[in-house]
Amino acid sequence: MKNKFQSGIQRIVISVSLAFIGPVLFVLGSNPQSEYHIQILLIIAGGLMMLGSMFFGFTGIKKILSYFFDDTNE
Repeated sequence: MKNKFQSGIQRIVISVSLAFIGPVLFVLGSNPQSEYHIQILLIIAGGLMMLGSMFFGFTGIKKILSYFFDDTNE
């Protein structure tokens, strides 16, 4: 039971860290003075990190809520 809560908190921490790093990379990639290939890589990496942040946030919240509201004996 406690493992679910810890796993949920870990996912929330990953989500928050990706939520800060993703937009920074995305904005750095939109700089018109850098090379085109680097811009594309930074934009794609930033976008994937922002999507990963949403995924880890939702799954972390789901795990924490299931810890509080499920009646299973694990």
